[in-house]
Amino acid sequence: GTALVGGGVEDWLRDAYYQHSSYSIYDSGFSNPVDLSGVTNPAPEAVYQSTLLSPSGVGNGFSYTLPVPDGDYVVRLHFADTATAAGQRVFDILLQDVVVYDNYDIYADAGGRYVATTQSFNVTAANGNGIFLELRNETSTNARLSAIEIMAANPNGTADPRVNLDVSV
Repeated sequence: GTALVGGGVEDWLRDAYYQHSSYSIYDSGFSNPVDLSGVTNPAPEAVYQSTLLSPSGVGNGFSYTLPVPDGDYVVRLHFADTATAAGQRVFDILLQDVVVYDNYDIYADAGGRYVATTQSFNVTAANGNGIFLELRNETSTNARLSAIEIMAANPNGTADPRVNLDVSV
C-alpha cells in the first residue's frame, strides 16, 4: 500500500495515519518542477510537491502508526526539499523506535533543491502493532516528508521455491 502526504494522486492515497499530538504538523507544498531523474520508479511529480512539515525546533517531529499485518516490509520514504543548501534541514528517521538514519539531510542526499530522492528501510511489524515511523528534527528547520510507500518483502511468495521440470525434445 501507499500513503501520500497532502492529497491523492493516481494510485497514491491521501495521508491518513499520522499521529496527532499537542503540537501541529501541517501540509505544505510548492509548484516548482521536481527533478525525478535520480529516483528509480519515482512517484508522480505532484507527490513530491506535497509535503508534511513538522513543527520547527530541535527535537520536534511527527510520527505515523501504519496498520499493516505482522510481517517483513520495505518502507520507502519519498522526499524533495525546498532548502537552499545542505545542513539547513537535518532530521532523524526512526522505525519501531529505532534510529534507522541519523542526521538525514534531504538536500545533501538529493544533490539540490527540488530534486526527488528516496530512502528505503527493511522493517518487521510484530504483535499486531503495525509499523511506527517517526521523523525528528536535529535542526530548527522542519522535518519534511512527501510520501510513504510500503511493500511486503515477499508478497504471497513461497520461501525457497522449487520445481521439478521434465523436458523432452
